[in-house]
Amino acid sequence: MLPEVPPPTVGDTWGARGRRHEDRGAVQNLQVAGGVGLAAQLFGWSYAAYTALSGTTSATGPANAAGVPQLSITAGTVELLILIAIIGGILQFIATIALLSAFRELRENNPEFELPARLTWLAVVGIPLLLLSTALLLNSVLGLSDCLATVPSNQDWQTACADPITAVGTAGLVVAAAAVVALIGWAGDLLGIWRAGEYFDEQRFRRAAILLIIPLFSVIGAGLLWWAATRVGKADAVRRYRL
Repeated sequence: MLPEVPPPTVGDTWGARGRRHEDRGAVQNLQVAGGVGLAAQLFGWSYAAYTALSGTTSATGPANAAGVPQLSITAGTVELLILIAIIGGILQFIATIALLSAFRELRENNPEFELPARLTWLAVVGIPLLLLSTALLLNSVLGLSDCLATVPSNQDWQTACADPITAVGTAGLVVAAAAVVALIGWAGDLLGIWRAGEYFDEQRFRRAAILLIIPLFSVIGAGLLWWAATRVGKADAVRRYRL
């Protein structure tokens, strides 16, 4: 009977040559993803709470005397929304890049991270596309608002604003397509986080993956991801994944 070999420790594996050497960078990237993702979540939900409490969530107004629908959106509102989307999108993009780096490093030791790494590439592509298409949609909506405000009372608004309406519809389709790409990539992120829980024998990763799916609770999920990676980084021993 062979003697039992003690589990590898952080000190004698991450600092030496071996399979576990790469895990230090992966854990650090998971920490970055959790921390930056938490900042993105707090930023987005704080603004959502502000708009809900201030009563500025409606972009539509009552129809005028001629029956033409009105949009209560201004150029300043569009610029603010685009700025908020850019800030939140950049934070989420950084978190996604960190997750991609972590999965690519972990797949060197475990092929089960190959699929999450490939899917996360879709999020890397989808997030910038979603930001650009959202900005295009907001500008198209602003153009439609300006058109509706100048429609003569004796003219059909759908005919007079046919081009802006088409532009809004086209931009909406582009946003939907980009959202689908980003959503598939987000599923890859969650899958990789879930498998990190098994790889590092840290169940907080799995809890984080579940909470990140639930609106509002995703803030807790991002914080839990950071905490799980921090605990793994400070642990005295890390389990070697059994292939």
